Amino acid sequence: MRNFKSKILLFGEHTVLYGSDALLVPFSGFSGTFGFISPNQGNDEKLVSHKIMVSFSEFVVKSDFAHLFNKLQIAKELSKGLYFNSNIPVGYGVGSSGALVAAFYDEFVTETNGKSLDELRRVFAGLESYFHGSSSGFDPLVCYLDKPLHKSNNIVNQVDIDLSPLNAFIIDTDISRSTQILVSKFKTKAEDLNFETIVIPTLVESTNQCIKTILDKDFEDFFSNLKELSAFQFQHLQEFIPVDYRFLWKKGLNTNDFYLKLCGAGGGGYLLGFAKNVKVLSGIKNLILL
Repeated sequence: MRNFKSKILLFGEHTVLYGSDALLVPFSGFSGTFGFISPNQGNDEKLVSHKIMVSFSEFVVKSDFAHLFNKLQIAKELSKGLYFNSNIPVGYGVGSSGALVAAFYDEFVTETNGKSLDELRRVFAGLESYFHGSSSGFDPLVCYLDKPLHKSNNIVNQVDIDLSPLNAFIIDTDISRSTQILVSKFKTKAEDLNFETIVIPTLVESTNQCIKTILDKDFEDFFSNLKELSAFQFQHLQEFIPVDYRFLWKKGLNTNDFYLKLCGAGGGGYLLGFAKNVKVLSGIKNLILL
């Protein structure tokens, strides 16, 4: 069975709901694949995963997308103890549910030809809604295609990008969080007139500029735009930044050695960062280079 990587949302957290571009990449640091629980090897973690697969499968076969899947094969593999063997952290915004949905689609879909990227995204959005209440479908799409994706003006395209000059990294805050709760929190903030008319448009523009400079390989302008985005998030979205990491965030802005931003919904999980020189990152705890 195929192995499915996790994903990183580089840019577009929250703002994609308000019309910004989004840029996502697969991340090989974590991954998952289907397996079967043997009678003598089932542990609590595998059993929990199997129960999730049973519940998710019940959701799928009653959904509007049921006709896309081989129901007999689903029942057969569930009876054999199907579970998702994954080391992708749950509640970290790196695609634990996206990889599972992508794996399920890949394993049980009856017809894969003829679907555009947007059609695939819509299917994935419907499937992943089981886990989050609502979904854009981008996470499973990145996991399924194993390619970076750029969303702009409601059009999704595969892109080739090189992150090596940007020394991209993530920092584990060791805090699990709920995407659904944080998205609701952001939407509540957006009900404030000042936030809606000033903060969101600025975040959208800054996000779009960061993505454009990555795609254009204009790395000098990228870091200039990233600093603006980092500072703006620190000013207006500080409650989405774990308290213990606010000093490090500010340090990056003051020294210009690196810049941090939210990774996904924020509130915990991972922080995302970029540095002009990888040497400046030595000593930062729980850091993983992308």
